[in-house]
Amino acid sequence: MQNYTTAVHVLRAYFQDRLKHHLPEYWGGKNPPIIPAQQQPEVVEGDTPFLVYIGSFGPTSDLFQYQTEVFNCSIYSTSPAKIAAITKLAINLFNRYDISADRINNWIDRQPDVVQGAPNPFKQFEFKTVYLTGAVGAQPATSEGGRNDGEIEVTIEYVDVEDEFVDSA
Repeated sequence: MQNYTTAVHVLRAYFQDRLKHHLPEYWGGKNPPIIPAQQQPEVVEGDTPFLVYIGSFGPTSDLFQYQTEVFNCSIYSTSPAKIAAITKLAINLFNRYDISADRINNWIDRQPDVVQGAPNPFKQFEFKTVYLTGAVGAQPATSEGGRNDGEIEVTIEYVDVEDEFVDSA
């Protein structure tokens, strides 16, 4: 079975775990909703913040085996203070380059080796550096009916330890 997990998926899961740990009062102990752009919720309860993300691939670095992805995330809430807290946490988590990568790798190591009877796809990633490319605090949203939004962008450089070069010739 083909594995389509990307480094952005891993970063999303890590960020979700850290949000649940550091800001549990925002989601009542449940997993914070960090959802792909094509699955935006039509109704979110009251003042519950939610995050919408997309991922993109960057060019391969001059170190051929290093791959680059970018995690773009919009934070929606009626509370500018909640957006600021989430943004500040993202800055603290992702603006430490190799230290941020090391923390994510340690988190990956603590995940189970097998998920739903298959090898855990997160284990194939070895993050080399993670850094915040940009962050914007609360601003009026243009499409979410009274909610404010914030933005974060995180660049990930990593090695996919299970990647095999595919020659199409």
